[in-house]
Amino acid sequence: MSILKRIYKIARARLPRMSKETIDFSEPATETDSGIPQQVLEDLAVFNLTPPSSMTEVRKARNREIKKYHSDKFMSDQKKFETSKEIMQIVNAAYDRLKIYYEIT
Repeated sequence: MSILKRIYKIARARLPRMSKETIDFSEPATETDSGIPQQVLEDLAVFNLTPPSSMTEVRKARNREIKKYHSDKFMSDQKKFETSKEIMQIVNAAYDRLKIYYEIT
């Protein structure tokens, strides 16, 4: 998958952090018959994963993304630093939503 496609998927998944009460996982995905909510599919795509993925796989993928895009690696270049901060926010938000989803199911 090209970097532009990954950034697009990461950007699509960017939503404010939510609690268990505000996330609506009841809407099934319209693309598949699997019954997996669209938001979960988009969050898995952030980590380049597809269902069925376990929380362990999500955690490993998140750690890989952290190593790749952590802001501390880009302290000398302000533009890359800001971009990496945004990517890390997206990655963390997707991880938090997936963590809540896997706790519920």
